[in-house]
Parts: sequence; structure tokens; C-alpha cells
Amino acid sequence: MPTRLEESYFADDLAKKKFILILREPVARHFSEYEMRLRVCLKIYENDDHINLGNSKGRLDDPVRLGRNCAAVSFNYHAGIKKETHQFMSFAQWVHSPYGLKELSRGHYHEHIAHWLQFIKRDQLFIINFDYLIHNTTDVMTRLASFLELDKGWGDNVVLPKPKQVKPQAVLDCTTAKRLGHYYSKVNRVLVDYINNVTIGKPKDEPVFPDLIPPSNCADLTTPEGDDLLAGVEEDDAEGERFF
Repeated sequence: MPTRLEESYFADDLAKKKFILILREPVARHFSEYEMRLRVCLKIYENDDHINLGNSKGRLDDPVRLGRNCAAVSFNYHAGIKKETHQFMSFAQWVHSPYGLKELSRGHYHEHIAHWLQFIKRDQLFIINFDYLIHNTTDVMTRLASFLELDKGWGDNVVLPKPKQVKPQAVLDCTTAKRLGHYYSKVNRVLVDYINNVTIGKPKDEPVFPDLIPPSNCADLTTPEGDDLLAGVEEDDAEGERFF
């Protein structure tokens, strides 16, 4: 939190710090958050069919962390629950849950940036589009090296590690992805316009920030449950920002 930075450093020291911010398209980030919590929750079943988290003896993970993640993605979680009776939320259901709705605010990147800029200056903050980093690694790293005042040519030798291959635990349904994409459409436009066109204090080496395009690798799931769940969602005409 930027307030903790201000509490931890004298003003002169904080002014010398440099910060790197990598922003992922918010629908993909939202789904990744759900899938991560689901994956962590499922760790309780990796070694035993029935585990009492209060007596796990460190075999799997911190029981508090496991329980917190399970509660966030489940309808009926309790310590010691069996997998066959565990009722997990779909992504659509999780989006409409109290935790999923709270998570929506994390995708309002411009608001978070504005908060940070109350404590640091724009020239201290280097903003990167996640997808651009993946597909243009050398360009980003070369620019970042200049921003950090590292040796010239440093970026040419950087290779991103290959992502760990994990079995998908959930499905991104197209209906929810579309609704989320609409919800974030306006805040995304504000963000991209700000990063690219508000140049006062912007680091000279910062790359152009591409538009945030919602994921297209979704599945058409048209269950009655999913239709009913999304029936109350309201949309503004090309404005986004509303989910209920």
C-alpha cells in the first residue's frame, strides 16, 4: 500500500524510488483470481480423500489459507468436507458472490494509479501492458533497463520463464466474459487514454500501452442456472461500469 511506503521512508528517500506496474486485462485477471483460489482450495484433496484442515500437520499448506480460499469459491465449505459433497461455484456464480463482486474493484486500474500518484510522482512509475510484455519482451526490457539506469543491452538477454503447465480447473464462459468486458469497457478506455496521452512526468522510455482486449478463449455455456444468474445484470449503453 502506498500509505505504508510513505510511513516507511522519508520524503527524500521515497522520491528516489522507482516502481514497475504490470497491468493484465481485467477480465483475464478476474478469471485467473477465481481459478487460483479454486486450485489452492483443491489442494486439500491432493493426498487424502478426507482431510481435517485443523490437523493437517503441514502436509499440504497453511490450513487458514486453504480454508479462506475454499470459502471464497464454495457454497458449503467447512473443515474436513469430502470432495464428493463439496459444492464449488462456477465462474459465473463466483463473479456474483460477495467475494467476486468485491474483486471487481481491483480491475479499476486508473483509480489505483491515481491513489499511488498521491504519494509518488509519475516519472517514478513505469507502466507495462502484460500482453505486450509477453509478446515484445526484448523491447520492454530494453526500455525498462533504461528507466532503471542499467547497462545498455541488458534487455537483449532477458528471456521470460515459461509458465508452469497446470491442468485447468475451471471454464471461462463466454456470457460472463462478455458481461465483464462490457463492465470494464469505459474504465479501460480511460486508463489507456491516460497512460498513452497524459505525458506530464511520464517516463520517456515507457512503451505505448495497447488496448485491453478481453479474452476470446471462452466456452459457450448456456445452462438454465447460468441464464438465471445473469438475468439481473444491467448494462449501460456502451458505457460499462455497472454490473447490477
